[in-house]
Amino acid sequence: MKTAYPVTEGTVRFEARSTRVKSDGYEREGYAGKIDYFVVYSPPTDVVYVVHVDEAGSSGMRLRYVAAENNQRARVNWHEEYRLDERLTELTG
Repeated sequence: MKTAYPVTEGTVRFEARSTRVKSDGYEREGYAGKIDYFVVYSPPTDVVYVVHVDEAGSSGMRLRYVAAENNQRARVNWHEEYRLDERLTELTG
């Protein structure tokens, strides 16, 4: 399970890769081909999300739960679309 953290007002983000600290720097590794879905808990919204690994991008993903002040709608990942209860309905038919 991943944890989402607040980024800006109305958004949370989770990392879609693992990061390990090594003596010579950082080692980052994605999950593509290893998992199908991320299960993400968001303390700010107290909601669990389910995100397909292909939807999350290679480094991470933001989920918006409050409309942006500039009212941007294009390329916004609305948190309602990824809520566990919503995704279970989709996945189980």
